[in-house]
Amino acid sequence: MEVLKSGGTPESCEGLQGLSVSVGLWPDGPIKGLEKMTMHVDAFKDGVVKVVLINERKTVLLVFFLDYRNGQAHTNLEDGGLLYGDNEPEEADVLSYATFFYKVLGNGIAELTCGDIEPIDCEVVIPVNIIPPNPDEAIKEAIQRFRNDKALPDDPEEN
Repeated sequence: MEVLKSGGTPESCEGLQGLSVSVGLWPDGPIKGLEKMTMHVDAFKDGVVKVVLINERKTVLLVFFLDYRNGQAHTNLEDGGLLYGDNEPEEADVLSYATFFYKVLGNGIAELTCGDIEPIDCEVVIPVNIIPPNPDEAIKEAIQRFRNDKALPDDPEEN
């Protein structure tokens, strides 16, 4: 890790591969369904490590940049999303991902937690041409789109 902190490129980042990480929002804590994500190192160079976090069901993928040189972590909203593979995303997966995406897009602070370490706040850069929607409304709309795509009935609590 010292090589990364000095802005260098280590031979490997094995210490990060396979770590169990919780993704949450400050001050609320872990997002349901994102409490136990597995870290996969995608790339590393000049003190920055690109990591991909995948939930236990392998249906939600989140991307972060760990900038050891500057002591920061950054969310990458553009590259995350739902995964379709061995398991199809369920409504709970859509809720987890939409909560993360729209709350962060709406200036929420994402936190990464690993073991007993204090949560690490993540920076996010939102392009100026993006007008973030109301997060709660956007989450409901994402769930409704999923239900419509799956032809599931409406939430009886909303009727």
